Amino acid sequence: QHFRHTGRCSGGNKMAWASTRSITPHSSRITTWVTKQPHSFTALPFCAHFSTGEQSTRVTLQHQDKLPRLAIPSLAETTGRYLDYVKPLITPQEYEHTAVLARAFANGEGQRLQEELVRLDNESNTSWLNGFWDTMYATIRDPLPVNVSPYLVFKDDPLRKTQVDRAAGLIHAAAKFHKSVLEQTLAPDMEKDSALCMAQYSRFFGSARLPRPGRDICPAYTSQARHVLVTLNNQLYILDAFYPTDSGDGLRPLSEADLRKGLEAILQHSSASNLQNTAPISVLTADNRDSWAANYAYLSKDSLNEASLAKAASALFNLVLEPEAPTTLQRASELGFYGDTTNRWFDKLQMIVCGNGVAAINIEHTPVDGHTALRFVSEVPNLTNEETFKAGAKLATPSFKELQFNIDNHMNSKIEAAHQVVMDLVASNDHVVLKFDDFGAKWIKQQKMSPDGFVQMAFQQAYYKLTGTTRSTYESAMTKKFHSGRTETLRSVTAESVAWTRTFSDANATKAAKLQALRVATEAHVKRMNEAKAGKAVDRHLWVLNKLAQHKQQRLSNYSIPAIYQDPSYASLTTSVLSTSNCGSDHLQSFGFGAVVPEGLGLGYMIHNDVIPITVSSFQKQADPYAASLRATLRAMHDLCNQS
Repeated sequence: QHFRHTGRCSGGNKMAWASTRSITPHSSRITTWVTKQPHSFTALPFCAHFSTGEQSTRVTLQHQDKLPRLAIPSLAETTGRYLDYVKPLITPQEYEHTAVLARAFANGEGQRLQEELVRLDNESNTSWLNGFWDTMYATIRDPLPVNVSPYLVFKDDPLRKTQVDRAAGLIHAAAKFHKSVLEQTLAPDMEKDSALCMAQYSRFFGSARLPRPGRDICPAYTSQARHVLVTLNNQLYILDAFYPTDSGDGLRPLSEADLRKGLEAILQHSSASNLQNTAPISVLTADNRDSWAANYAYLSKDSLNEASLAKAASALFNLVLEPEAPTTLQRASELGFYGDTTNRWFDKLQMIVCGNGVAAINIEHTPVDGHTALRFVSEVPNLTNEETFKAGAKLATPSFKELQFNIDNHMNSKIEAAHQVVMDLVASNDHVVLKFDDFGAKWIKQQKMSPDGFVQMAFQQAYYKLTGTTRSTYESAMTKKFHSGRTETLRSVTAESVAWTRTFSDANATKAAKLQALRVATEAHVKRMNEAKAGKAVDRHLWVLNKLAQHKQQRLSNYSIPAIYQDPSYASLTTSVLSTSNCGSDHLQSFGFGAVVPEGLGLGYMIHNDVIPITVSSFQKQADPYAASLRATLRAMHDLCNQS
């Protein structure tokens, strides 16, 4: 997953907002938070309050009970794969030492930890991994922008060219999608003939990550979410996404015309407001999570603030009305990634719509993964068309409200401090969009190679060319073929990938030898991807056993963490210097996220038929050099294939 482990933000220029803004309260019902420990990311059941349609039309979960559970790999399998995975990253002498430690672990303490994991798996109603994975996300204390939340930039909509038109279309699509989830009419995901888990859709819209000291919670307001949060000009609004309904009538998404009226009314209301003393409260969501937790608790002492925060949390998603009108994909990507952090709400899924209709999604990663977002992206053209665009309005007056807050001098200072933290974070991140359009998936397939394997080998060669080294590389592998499955780690560095980079860089190697090395490396990559998607990898299993060992150390005096985890080889494997993810859709222009270690690179990419958009993120000003190396490498690989 794409998150950083350490904070980086301090110092910088000062900013301030003037005195307290006190506004008359308005009525707002506070929604109850739905939580469950230890699996805190619990969603309400599908169709919890609905009886629309016949049972036969409810197809979303038709395969759910038949999905297999994620099996725990045997200790022998995992330690054997671990040695295969780590061998290309360390010296022969280091490998000999690591092999001794791996065997000792498999024959000793590892067996006792494995037995404990089996017991926990028997107690879980999801899988042996989910509780640990939930906790991993919930306990990240770094700011969510750059460190955790990825973004996607939509392709332009030729019909909806203005901000209001595009925003209304996306809200309409989201409301229809949410309705299909609640009423279970969303067709189940399939990968060839295999059904995929649909659990994440119940928390795609309507969930929120709420700050708490040490560990956040992630309630899902799935069944009661009826409005969207709208942020602009340091103000927060809520706008209804559905028409009022009588009991049992089912949900009726607002038409695009009615949504346009509502958005225009919000824009007009905001422009007429006295914003001189408006503190950008939303920037608090971009702060360190413990800082935001303390500020959240302080704000919630005031009943007006508490009600407004609850309304923000229970929205379907946050719509950002971004005033800037980007003219380049680079700038559109930056606005999707972090933009003006004073007008974002990072606790939720966000859709950013710019002044010229350019649109992006920023994903709060805790409850969902990229594949789930891609399903919504792929459905937008089906949910919004010329007919929905031209359909007339039904409401005389759009239903919206401004969320109001009582902000005192203490909170003003906290907002100022939070803004400085996130400004420093954004300034430290180097982010480059490489739109490589020499060729794409179509040409790679003509070479009888896997497009993903080909691009991953380009990543390896570009890094080796730039640094003369090979470092551990992460690629996300989807495990939704299992009940409650999320992801597993594919480690892209193999013995074959190392042979490829060395052979390709060898001036004495023949073109035939180089091409053969490339083919063998891509085939090895595909094999490892298939194993990871089947739950037969290394990272998650060893990581969970390590978590159990750490917990055991807290309980038992004189207990030592197994030596396999203290071995530098383990860090060599699990330090993802290249963190990569393939998240492609024909409806997207770019996709990106931050590096996960200070010296690392974040590589988000898509492989379209004729173009390969790649974003490169770095905290050490290496994005431009790496992007240049990658472009040259892809062209050299193209030439190699054409000349051999």
